[in-house]
Amino acid sequence: MDGLQLLKAVRARGDSTPFIFFTGQGNEQIAAEALRAGADDYFTKKVGFVHYERLLNSIERVVYFHRLNERREQAEAALRRVEERMRTCFAGVDDMVYF
Repeated sequence: MDGLQLLKAVRARGDSTPFIFFTGQGNEQIAAEALRAGADDYFTKKVGFVHYERLLNSIERVVYFHRLNERREQAEAALRRVEERMRTCFAGVDDMVYF
């Protein structure tokens, strides 16, 4: 399995784990396909050490936004649980309730 096949398999499972390509055999067509398939970034090793700073910045950015998205999803799930509890709590109340 190559990196593109792995990415597609990971994304097909619904997994949003950050995925950055760092390859020695890449080209623009593969890079475009990887990004369309859900890769967070794409780098080739051919450029040399100049890319390493950009690679590190990309890793930090992708991980930051992945964690931020996870926290947002957790907060939304907690809100849905609270809303459901409130609905359940007040479903049987015949009187008016003011907040």
